[in-house]
Formats: sequence, structure tokens, C-alpha cells
Amino acid sequence: MQWKSVPAPLALWDPGAIEQWLEEEAKQGWKLYECGNRLARLEAVEPMDCRVRLQPEKAENWTARQERREVYRELGWNFAAELRTYEVYYCEDPGAAELNTDPVAQQWAWEKSLKRENRNNWLSLAAVVLAMSVLVKVLLSTGQPVETMIRSGLVWPLNLVLLPWFLVEFFLRMRALRRVRRQLAAGVELSHRGDWKRMRRRAVFEFAFSWILWGVLMINNLLPIVFSPQPLSLEEPQVPLPYVAAEELEKTLDPAERTGGYGYQRRSAFGMMVSYEIRERYPEQKQVETNCYCLRLPGLAKPLYTEQKNNFLKVWPSAEEVPVEHFAFDEVVLLEGGEQVRLFLARKNGCVFSVWVNFPVDLTDNVEAFAQVVAAFS
Repeated sequence: MQWKSVPAPLALWDPGAIEQWLEEEAKQGWKLYECGNRLARLEAVEPMDCRVRLQPEKAENWTARQERREVYRELGWNFAAELRTYEVYYCEDPGAAELNTDPVAQQWAWEKSLKRENRNNWLSLAAVVLAMSVLVKVLLSTGQPVETMIRSGLVWPLNLVLLPWFLVEFFLRMRALRRVRRQLAAGVELSHRGDWKRMRRRAVFEFAFSWILWGVLMINNLLPIVFSPQPLSLEEPQVPLPYVAAEELEKTLDPAERTGGYGYQRRSAFGMMVSYEIRERYPEQKQVETNCYCLRLPGLAKPLYTEQKNNFLKVWPSAEEVPVEHFAFDEVVLLEGGEQVRLFLARKNGCVFSVWVNFPVDLTDNVEAFAQVVAAFS
């Protein structure tokens, strides 16, 4: 016995297209054997000219169902498989009567199935809206939504693409269901023809896209584990680091008195961002914190720059902005908050660079040094 598996039909609101597709497969020597949520399995048979009809499943026990199928068989219609909420029947006798000849009975038979499809569509929409609401709430609760989105790799870009696509598909399905229900209400026999080639192209595309999407998300989730934060040595760095040492910012600091210093390099999934985090500690709780973000997409630099500036102003709302001008930056600002806290923040192309200190130091004296760092990593 030979078999082949193909993507299962998704346009359940277009039974005519599904019927015509199965008739074309029968002419090529393939008959539906079983159908799952993703794949339909067809068995090899002798090529045949036949009619294929879909019948909505009925609320009946097993015995009643078998008796009904036996009646259909005596009328020339042989049960082949269940396709989601439908039963599939084949008929090789061109003289056999159609299964549905009474418009009222046809409407009654299909109404429950169409209501179920309509309900499932609304439930899917509600689930998507709820999931997106939770994701947005979690994102906003981080206090750093832009940085969190960048670190997530392709998760949020995919969501921004998939949501409009899902909404378009939802409205197309609802429109198709309304059209079928209007035909049934008017007593019009449902068509047994449809654009089956287009239906097959959509089924193949959505099947392939779902697997690609699943693979991308799996890789996106695994990459942060593979590329875990890499420690950076401040004493004997193996590569150039995007920072200006604290003792260069403030000449009175003695490197020998440093109580702690560490650095990390982090990579987000698919290389969306490489970030450097460097911390230096000195007596009297003096601290210097340097962050450098290198973004693959330069257009994300401005939102990230704005977010970091706003986050500082949330903590120090009365901070003073000291004008800084230098041709090396697209944007630059020096913020001086209370308790001698200062933040130098600059961006250039896809690089966002910041230096935070909590002791008196004139960071404007080091603008040229900062510019060299940004130029090297932008």
C-alpha cells in the first residue's frame, strides 16, 4: 500500500473547494484515508472519476452513526474518513442521488457545524487578544520595554507581523461563514466547486510557515542559553572594551584602591544586539557604571536612547540637563541629578553609550574620550 501526506485543508468554510480537491486527487489515484489537524493522509487507489461530498458530523451515538453510514452506502456513497468536523463520502456511481436534496434539511444539517466554526473563530480571537494583553503588560512592567524587546530577538517583531495577519484571516473567515449561512437561509444548494488550487497553496504555505515559525522561535529561545553572558576582564582585557576607566575620568582615583570591577558581554538572539556592562567600585561607595549597546538595526537606537533618558528622569525628576555639543554624536546629553549623580548619554548610528557616576566629576571633560569609544563601536 502506498501513501502520501499533504497539508490538511484549512478552509473548512469552503467545502466545495475541499470536495473538488479530493475529486482531483481521486483522478490521480489518491483517496483520503485520514486527516489530522496538520496533515491529511491519502492512500493509493485505482484512478477514478467520482463525486466527493462533505457532510457535517451529527450529534449521535456510535450505533446510529454506523446505521446512517450503511444507508448512505446503499445509496452509493461510501464513507472514507473524518475531516475535522466533517465526514467525507465518495461516490463512483454518476446516477446516484445527492445526499442533500432538501434545502431545509441541508440548512439544518449545516447550521450546527457553521455555528461551531463561528464560535471557534471568536474564541481564537479572544485567546489572541488575551495573550497579547498579557505580553504587553509584562513588557511594560519591566520598566525597559524597548531594551526588553530588543533582547527578546525576533519574538516581538514576529508578534507585530502575526497579529495583523491573524486579524485579516479572522475577518476573511467570518465573511466566508456569513456568505455560506446566507446561501443556506435562502435555500440555495451549496456549491460543490471552489478555487481548490488556491486553497491548496494556502494550506501548503501555512503548514510550511508554521514549521518555520516554530523553528525560529526555538532557536530564538535557545540562543540566549548558548550565548550566555561572557565575563570581561578589566585587568587584562583580551579585546578592546567600550569604556573609559574610572581613574581616567577622575584623576584622584587610585586603581590600587578599587574594591571591585567586572564586565559582561551579552548577545541577544539572532545578533539583534550586543551589549557591554562594566561596573567599577571604589572606597566611599563611589561607583562608575558604563553601558554600551551595539544594535544591528540603527533605527532602534533612538527609542533605546530616549528610554534610558526617561528612566533616569523618573528617578531624578529635577535633574538638570547640561548642554553638550560634539560632532561625533547624533544625540548627546549630560544629566545631573541629586546627590551628585550624573549620567552621560549619547548615541551614534546603532550605538547607545552611557556612563553613570555617583560622585563629583565633570564628565564633559571626557567627551572626546567618549567619542572615540562610540566611534569604535558604532
